[in-house]
Amino acid sequence: VTSDSNTDSTGDILIDAGPGGLALTANVTSNNNAMDIRGLSDSNTIGLGNGTGDVSISQGELDLLQAGTGVITFGKSSGGAVTIDGADLATTTTHQGVDILSAGAVSIANALNVGTVSGDDLDIDAASISNAGSAVVTAVALDVTTTGNADLSGNNVISGTVTSDVTGNLTLTNTTNTTLGTTSAANLTLSANGTVTDAGVITVTGTTDIDSSAANGNVDLSNNTHNLATLIVDAGTGTLDVAETDALTLQVDS
Repeated sequence: VTSDSNTDSTGDILIDAGPGGLALTANVTSNNNAMDIRGLSDSNTIGLGNGTGDVSISQGELDLLQAGTGVITFGKSSGGAVTIDGADLATTTTHQGVDILSAGAVSIANALNVGTVSGDDLDIDAASISNAGSAVVTAVALDVTTTGNADLSGNNVISGTVTSDVTGNLTLTNTTNTTLGTTSAANLTLSANGTVTDAGVITVTGTTDIDSSAANGNVDLSNNTHNLATLIVDAGTGTLDVAETDALTLQVDS
């Protein structure tokens, strides 16, 4: 399947799939247009890589998706759960970002590799997100929106800015330096193997717990004025700098 070369949305590719695999045997090329793959029914679930779902998209089929500078979207905002297990969207698949949409849960096991070069961004909009243990999400920028909790406590590699609008609790483990953009959560738990800096306003109504002690990384949250209630920081021998508008309960561990 090859779309025309117009990049005004007339060349976008939309695949509404019923239960079963896509059965792709050749490249799907959007010529730098957007590419959407979703369930035919709102109740259809989606599986990527080794993930299970009504609509299953194997690694071999993911390799056939060629969006160029277009964004690939899996699922839809009113759709079923998305299960991801060992999905590589960087080695052969081409895109300028990946969106994952669901009215249910998004679960990530083993790995989700979006890429490490500019534009390899990941947006997830779902009821909840889970990614724990040895699961690794690799992307540049990460944007998460959930009506419940977002648990991204696997050994993730997010090299760009992390933004979030999480109604529940946000838990993030990042194995490199971490930049927090505009962030909203009930409680925030961040473990970073490096420095922690801000590029947007952080609003947390409960506890913000930041641990950068593994790398003795500095925690610099002074670029914006934040809305925090309780801040707990363990930076090891690193330094802490924070700008805060309201009365702040501060606990510094070492």
